[in-house]
Amino acid sequence: MGFAMRNISVTDIRRASDGGMTVSVELINGENRETVSFVLLDELLSRLEISVGEISSEQLCDVEFWSRVTDAYASACRSFAFAPASFNMLKSKLIKKGFERNVADQAIEHLKSREYVDEEDIALRRAELFVGKLWGQTRIMAKLREEGFTDSVMDAVCDYLESVDMVELCSNLIDKKYGGVPCDKRERDKLCGTLYRYGYSPSEIKLAIARYEH
Repeated sequence: MGFAMRNISVTDIRRASDGGMTVSVELINGENRETVSFVLLDELLSRLEISVGEISSEQLCDVEFWSRVTDAYASACRSFAFAPASFNMLKSKLIKKGFERNVADQAIEHLKSREYVDEEDIALRRAELFVGKLWGQTRIMAKLREEGFTDSVMDAVCDYLESVDMVELCSNLIDKKYGGVPCDKRERDKLCGTLYRYGYSPSEIKLAIARYEH
């Protein structure tokens, strides 16, 4: 937003009804007057060090930018509450909603600073969900990387998955899908293809099938 005003003044700063602070700004250009309002998070407003009175056009641009960041942050919080996701995934959603990349970046950085947002815990809960679906480690890791979780978070997921008995999990999938290992070679090959697509390694598949042959 570009402003070529002769006079720009903050006329009021007060608590917004849904949180944050509302900054009212009067724009005067000759006989034309306009009042616009911006909502900013308390900590973002404090960075600007503005008060009631005249401000520069640069300061107004800062107010507008951080108000946009506040909107993006609120949107990210709503998305997170509905479906917890990685920070990268939340950032992508903000950009798809029309927020500028630098605005989305700042909103996510602010979200990261909140102690109640634990990306590692989210990834681990997602991994547990996929284990419950009888997915193998390869598929789980690929899915979480697709969802934007970082390498450091994925290291924790990998540690968790190493504690899961993947051969047992694969056996459970065999029981669920086939009720056992088919004797027919063609059906057995189809079974192995299914297990592989579920994310199990050839060695895990071999060991799981071997349990039915003793």
